Amino acid sequence: MKLSLLAQKLDAKLIGRDAKVTGVASLKSATASDLVFVEDPTTLAAALSSNAASVIAGEFASAATAHPLLI
Repeated sequence: MKLSLLAQKLDAKLIGRDAKVTGVASLKSATASDLVFVEDPTTLAAALSSNAASVIAGEFASAATAHPLLI
């Protein structure tokens, strides 16, 4: 599913490029087609350096630019 469509369905904001994601994964097991969830700022850096296609997080991540974000 495209991130833009997922953002629309979740009433979220997409920051960065649109990408296709095919799954949800942990930070350690994420692949280039996965979405990872970040609950707080302490794990944001790990998410941004992961293999994930995109990160879903709260407003605290809005300034990050390493991966497309759903906020």
